[in-house]
Amino acid sequence: MFIDAFTGEETGPITRAKTDRSHFVRMDHPPLDMLSGCSWRFLLQLAARRWNVDGEQLTGTSRDQLVCAARHHAMWLLRTHTRMTLPRIGKLFGGRDHTTVISGIDAHIERAAGVRPSPFVWTHQAVRRYSRLLVDGKTVAAADKALGLGLTDRWRCPRRRELMRQAMGLSRQRLVLAALRRKAAQQ
Repeated sequence: MFIDAFTGEETGPITRAKTDRSHFVRMDHPPLDMLSGCSWRFLLQLAARRWNVDGEQLTGTSRDQLVCAARHHAMWLLRTHTRMTLPRIGKLFGGRDHTTVISGIDAHIERAAGVRPSPFVWTHQAVRRYSRLLVDGKTVAAADKALGLGLTDRWRCPRRRELMRQAMGLSRQRLVLAALRRKAAQQ
């Protein structure tokens, strides 16, 4: 006999002939609900890691687009996966009002639904793609446009200095090569 993980009821024998494996584990609840005692600190770090920001920034006063998106995500996680009240969540985020928490949760839901645009998050793949665009001869402005970056997005890049040095070196190389070609064409 098989015992259901949530209800404890016996459901009958499991045979190898069954191809539908949905009867083995019921997933009626979100996966985080399966964790016992999911702490608010864990949820804050989960949101910070997802958005690639420092966890301490979530409770700060920064209005940076990426930090705000991470903060809204953390508010949504706390509201859906804990029994915290809106004023309590607001206190965790630096003494914010409960209406600010409602607004943040709504903003996260809009981002998840695609109604509100999400800020650009620098991943290893994005850094590699940006670097590849520079190596392939794109200017910094063209590489920004190809990735859909704004000025603040470029400043958030963890390897910004290295990429800008690379871009400057490549542009110097192109200038030297162009000068050599002009000189060779004149002779």
